[in-house]
Amino acid sequence: MKKDSFALLLTTLLMIPTISFAQENGNASEELNSTIAAEEQIVQSQAAIQEELSETVKTEQIEQTDDAKAVEETQATEQAETTETQSSQPETAPADTQQTDRQTSAQQEPVQSEQNEAVQSAALHNDVSAAGWVQSSGEWYYYDEYGYPVYNQWVQSGSNWYFVDYSGRMVTSQAHEIDGHGYYFDHLGVMKTNGWVSDGYNWYYATANGTLWEGWLPSNGKWYYFGTYDEYSGEYSYAMAKGPHSIDGSHYFFDQNGAMATNGWVTDGYSWYYAQGNGTLYLGWLSSGGKWYYFDYYDGSMVTGYQYIDGSDYFFDGSGVMITNGWYFDGYDWYYVNRNGTLHTGWLSSGGKWYHFDKEYGYMETGWTIINGTNYFFDQSGVMKTNSWVTDGNDWYYATGSGALKTGWFTSGGNSYYFNAYGEMVRGYYVIGFDYHYFNSNGVWQDSVPIY
Repeated sequence: MKKDSFALLLTTLLMIPTISFAQENGNASEELNSTIAAEEQIVQSQAAIQEELSETVKTEQIEQTDDAKAVEETQATEQAETTETQSSQPETAPADTQQTDRQTSAQQEPVQSEQNEAVQSAALHNDVSAAGWVQSSGEWYYYDEYGYPVYNQWVQSGSNWYFVDYSGRMVTSQAHEIDGHGYYFDHLGVMKTNGWVSDGYNWYYATANGTLWEGWLPSNGKWYYFGTYDEYSGEYSYAMAKGPHSIDGSHYFFDQNGAMATNGWVTDGYSWYYAQGNGTLYLGWLSSGGKWYYFDYYDGSMVTGYQYIDGSDYFFDGSGVMITNGWYFDGYDWYYVNRNGTLHTGWLSSGGKWYHFDKEYGYMETGWTIINGTNYFFDQSGVMKTNSWVTDGNDWYYATGSGALKTGWFTSGGNSYYFNAYGEMVRGYYVIGFDYHYFNSNGVWQDSVPIY
């Protein structure tokens, strides 16, 4: 509308006639009237322009007033949120990491100048936006003075530092590695310094220059560790360690507050560990309360169930206690454990009965079994059969007084039987030597061969 008014004024000015001396002699009266009309039109145009300018000024004043109110409301709202945040310290923060010298221990989680966070937010979303920040689809991007987007670069605004990643997005609410160092950026994208920070799942410790602490950190008589590799994903984390971890060839356990465990039993909910006075986890054999336990050298966890250790077989119950001196059933097989905890293998006489245990795995054997080239039969209780007929449900055998199964010809109750090399009683037609023989369904030899 301003452009139309100025164009009208300019056009009118150009239309003002320059009255020449020759024209005065011609139509002076007519020219005078035209001049008066043009001047009246100029006055009207100037009045319209003045009115337009007044309306523009009023509009800009109203917009400035609304912007000021919006900033004040934003500051008030974020100030209230900041106050609420300050009054609700996360319960999962390490419980005893306050007021310790920076050189040798963690400082108290700093009381951040959250009072400035509302101003900081307003700067980011208003002033800084005008200087290069642009929001798109909920993400913030930074454009340089030439209008080009910035990638993988630090951006400073006032005393705060921000970082945009390879995609150009502002990094927020996470730990982020930059040039081999970790940094933590809060929900506004501001790099944190001097204290504990959390992403809701893990805790980090930011130093004065913003780099995240790595390695051992003592605080109030306890030790914490930052920077570990995940053994499953293979990824490195700057977070405070929790649970079992292997560090420089030794195993340690950190509780839920991140403190290194010492002098006692600890668990992560899945396995048990025993932490020594210096924090390293116990490995190998441990005698405690008159009982024996064993801890895996791989990760320091207490073992249970069947274990093969240094060439011998052992069993540990659900509490990790080594089984000794007696029978043990693992849910599938029976074993006999010696007084020293090793599993018995080979022959065992118990209660006037004979048993045999597998030489490799130590389980009690049942049914038909070959031992040192001789056939034996053990019932479902593992007892070796002697001087009796026995069956496995398919074949019949005869156990002699020594327990060895009969092979070859055998006479019992006036009947003749024949057992093959496996001790199985034969039935039907069978070649012995060069002759055919016939045995009925009960295995009894028939002196005449039926002809079909």
